[in-house]
Amino acid sequence: MKKRKRHSFYPNNHNFPQWRSNGSVMPSGIYEGNSIRQIILTLPDYIFRSLTQYSNTLITSEMIKDIATFDNKPWNTLCRCGNPADCYECHHQNSKPTFWCNSCHPPGINNTNSKFRTGYGYMDISTMFTGSPSLVRRLERELVRHLIKAKGYQGNRSFRKSNAYF
Repeated sequence: MKKRKRHSFYPNNHNFPQWRSNGSVMPSGIYEGNSIRQIILTLPDYIFRSLTQYSNTLITSEMIKDIATFDNKPWNTLCRCGNPADCYECHHQNSKPTFWCNSCHPPGINNTNSKFRTGYGYMDISTMFTGSPSLVRRLERELVRHLIKAKGYQGNRSFRKSNAYF
């Protein structure tokens, strides 16, 4: 039986600047060798689990930096009134977002008893949906697809294109 190589959550030789310039890849786990940016664009459930499971590590700080870069990109989508969108809302069982500007956003929509949830960035995706874990995972992935289109990302979510987007 072949012995499995053991990995840590730190890059080889702890050479952080070189690792960062290569696009920050996952050093271990099921997605070892994949770009963190590509995972952010395709698998939000894995990102949320990694952030809670491996808090205060080098890899989570990279994830947070890349998520902040994603959130800082402006929305290319308009509100119903024609102004640029500032936030989005989703029904707790549907991944199709409605985009709003701050002046048009209905009051009380983010009430705890409401079936609608409001989001302003990537990390809000984790609180949007309720239901079985498989349903929530599917809805989160679909919502990320809608959000990256609303932020102006074109094409498939390949490694090369995801690095160009960030």
